[in-house]
Amino acid sequence: MRRKGRAILGMVLAFTFVLGGCGRKEAPPPAAENAGGNPHAGAAMDPHGGMEMPPGHAMPARMLDLGNLVCRIPEAWTPEVPESRMRAAQARIPGPGGDAMLVVFWFGPGQGGGVEANLQRWISQVDPEPGVEPRRDDFEVGPFRVHLVEVVGAYKAPKTEGGPGQPLARTALLGAVVEGDGGPWFFKVTGPRETVEANRETFLEMLRKLRLAADGLPPEEPPVPAGGEA
Repeated sequence: MRRKGRAILGMVLAFTFVLGGCGRKEAPPPAAENAGGNPHAGAAMDPHGGMEMPPGHAMPARMLDLGNLVCRIPEAWTPEVPESRMRAAQARIPGPGGDAMLVVFWFGPGQGGGVEANLQRWISQVDPEPGVEPRRDDFEVGPFRVHLVEVVGAYKAPKTEGGPGQPLARTALLGAVVEGDGGPWFFKVTGPRETVEANRETFLEMLRKLRLAADGLPPEEPPVPAGGEA
């Protein structure tokens, strides 16, 4: 009788445990609790987890989608993760004088200041070599108007690029403000003079190939949504 009683007691305890387990809800994993529409939330291995990128901020991509404008970073240049949340894109430019850098900015329609103010600010960032004046040009590409400036001398990097510091001698700056519906957009190349000059035509070719987003992109290279201080 004692054995039978113990067996019955064991069955009752086991049945009670099962019922208790069925009535208890499992705690959701951290990712499910925190996702809130952010696919990176709770992803410990993702360095961008939980960080919201501003509109116009690009991850490394050769094809850039900047609202109403699309463009391609030249094949010889290496796209990089933007070092600042202010940048829509950046790329490293190899050359005979050492690496130069392309940075692209887009702050949204009508944002970022006027054309002349930006061109003058870029000019002020370079102490020109004696007898060398800034070069200016402008041209049209489809519905866009490109305003170009070129300055050679000692580059004084702004605070957003690690400045102020000692001006870097024998440097060059190529800057372009692109006007158009949805703009302006800002493209800036800085680096050793030899490298910038060797890549001048490549930079101009990139600008000449700016396209209206409505025209579409080559199907083999879909854009990465970009979302962009010059």
